Amino acid sequence: MIGFRLDAESFRALSERATQQGISVHEQARQCVFEALLRREERVALSPVLVELQGEIAKVRGDVATAIEALLVTFGHVDPQQARDWVTQSFQ
Repeated sequence: MIGFRLDAESFRALSERATQQGISVHEQARQCVFEALLRREERVALSPVLVELQGEIAKVRGDVATAIEALLVTFGHVDPQQARDWVTQSFQ
């Protein structure tokens, strides 16, 4: 068994939720704790996926920067160093 106290405002919010759901305040508190634990597990499971996505985004940004640099030099007739400088500054 686990017990804890809530301040008046939190208890009021919990009571409102329980009333909306048609359950007791105790059952609502139990559901809130259970849902918080599940969200924690979901965040842990998503963490590697987010790291992978960050890597993919960084790669795409690099590819876009390279493409823009090539377009500036080839079709914009911009000096290669100026194009590289612009891309470096714009993709910080």
